[in-house]
Amino acid sequence: MKYPTSVILTICCLMLLQCMGIGQALTVPFGDDGFNAGCCSSPQPNLPPFPNLVLHGKYACMLNCNLDNEWVEKVVLGTPIMFQDDYAIIPLTVTPLTAGGPGFTTVLLAKYSRTWLEAVTLSSPGSPQRQVWRFIVNTDISFQSIPGIAASSPCPVPSCGAGPLNRRVHFVGSVDYALKIGPNGPDWKVALNLTHFPGCISHASWSQAPISGQGGHRQRSYHLVAPATFDFATPTPTPAGDLKGEAVRASELVWPPTSGPFYTCYGESQVSQGGSINITMANCLCTAATSGPRWKHLTLGGMATCGTTKELFNSVPLSGTPFPTGFVALSLGRYTSGTTFPNDREMSVYFGVMQYHDPCLAPASPFHVVTGVGHIYPGELFHPQTPGGPFQLPVTTTGFTDLANVLPLVAGPLRPGWGSLFVSTLVWNLNTP
Repeated sequence: MKYPTSVILTICCLMLLQCMGIGQALTVPFGDDGFNAGCCSSPQPNLPPFPNLVLHGKYACMLNCNLDNEWVEKVVLGTPIMFQDDYAIIPLTVTPLTAGGPGFTTVLLAKYSRTWLEAVTLSSPGSPQRQVWRFIVNTDISFQSIPGIAASSPCPVPSCGAGPLNRRVHFVGSVDYALKIGPNGPDWKVALNLTHFPGCISHASWSQAPISGQGGHRQRSYHLVAPATFDFATPTPTPAGDLKGEAVRASELVWPPTSGPFYTCYGESQVSQGGSINITMANCLCTAATSGPRWKHLTLGGMATCGTTKELFNSVPLSGTPFPTGFVALSLGRYTSGTTFPNDREMSVYFGVMQYHDPCLAPASPFHVVTGVGHIYPGELFHPQTPGGPFQLPVTTTGFTDLANVLPLVAGPLRPGWGSLFVSTLVWNLNTP
């Protein structure tokens, strides 16, 4: 296997932390994740050991927001290596199963976001029979030639990752692990999505990888989803409406590491009722094309409560940019798995800028570049009446939105940015009807 240099360095750092015994996943399935310990306190993570899984997926190129081409791929997700309280590295190998598809090997840097319960099928919505754990992930991919297959550019290999540029290509997305206990014991499934945004985001002048001209693929985006039961062709709805609560979780990271504490994870601040995610318009971002309005321009506002402290969070308008509301969602499409996870959920991936100061963190810039994912499919939340208190089920919701801030792993102190391998110190878990 050949990993990008930046990924190798990250693995070495994380493996060192693992050998030092920092962070450990517990083995108790079906239950809350242990992060509801109260804000600014130390959580007791309660995550199961996640398995390695092999499945079929789809890799797709979009041009002007319309599906350009797609290939079936073999997707191998290795056993996640947990470290700290809420991070993992997940090996990923992708091999084409249809001629012309791309292949690559990398690792996902995975920030644990949250868990929920859901019915196995909508036709039997009784007691939830499946638990899902979500990670927000990002990775740098170096595309490689597969013997006997000519993976051409600009599709499927991004022009930024081919030819004389030959750069590492940065993807963002999520991994959802799902567990149900069947007659033959534990039954694990997984859903993966990765996106390399069009060049007006991925390679903008303010990004970590500015590229102009044809190499910047302004009107093209690239996507990997698994399982392969996915329909890219039709834009789908994006979670929106009044917020139904959930949580914001903070952590502190010293980068580069020093002799003091390297990483501190805190319990959750509760999201108050009254906030909302609203859609202001839809279009095809970065192009004058009028077909395929996959991009939803959103406004987001809400409040997180930490004891007696209340802190607002909101999207930041960015006039003069392709995303004037400062918060956009790309509709990827819909799974069509029927009665098998991930069933028929509709998936979106996000990019934006938010304003928020977490009371658990030292004073710093309140502005955050954020990315994340959202889906529409009913579920039940682990929701406490009070921070650190007992959980009351069911609290049902249909729209799930999970966001994380973006702090690129570059030399010097961590700063907001975009376009390269990153870590996150804040996650927002938001729900809509």
